[in-house]
Amino acid sequence: MPTNPLDRAAEDLALVYKLRWESENFFGWWKQHLKVYHRIARSKYGFTMQILAGLITYLLLAIYGRNHLQEKVSIRGVRELRIKIHNEAWGLAILS
Repeated sequence: MPTNPLDRAAEDLALVYKLRWESENFFGWWKQHLKVYHRIARSKYGFTMQILAGLITYLLLAIYGRNHLQEKVSIRGVRELRIKIHNEAWGLAILS
């Protein structure tokens, strides 16, 4: 397979740049909304799990924010949820 871009059709090059741009947009969204600035995992499987975990976390925060705070995901909502979970876990530890 040639590695020289001049050996490729213009349509192929346009598709490659389009796909790269979509990838850049996704990771821009990822950094902005999920506050993840670097990869933790090194393998393809681990990276997939990191993305899925981040998306699941974001969706759970969005549901919590909508149902309990009547707002979108915010740092205030995340802090409130963290405190609530901490207090409930502390209460369970005392009861045990």
